[in-house]
Amino acid sequence: MNNQKEKSEILLKTSAKGFSITIFGKKEEDGQWNCAIERNEITLSEIPISEHVHSLGEQRSYEKTDFKFSFEEAFQKVDLSEWFLCRPDKIHVEFSDFVIEAFNSRMEEYDLQFPSDSPMESFIRENRIKEWKAMADMT
Repeated sequence: MNNQKEKSEILLKTSAKGFSITIFGKKEEDGQWNCAIERNEITLSEIPISEHVHSLGEQRSYEKTDFKFSFEEAFQKVDLSEWFLCRPDKIHVEFSDFVIEAFNSRMEEYDLQFPSDSPMESFIRENRIKEWKAMADMT
């Protein structure tokens, strides 16, 4: 029983080149999830190409919290970033509706704030939407 409790699952993972955010979860006997957040920017800091990028690299890091959040609390912390612009790597079936609803909302806000000004930008955004919906449908 202890081994099962110690095992964690990826509930949400999103990434871009050299960057990822992951919510891990451990499901308790009462059915509630205890979650941890992992933010990995290590790769970005290893490839500085200019003095400016090098100074940014000093701010980049790896961080993983303890398992102390509900999924909703963990997601609120992730939602402070631009996670929705990254690629979806994993969406746990239990949270796919929640994540896709949040994704759609964030993309609408982003489109209002930063309207697409080129066919290429529109294409990129449409592909990102398709990727997120396809990943949610796979769960």
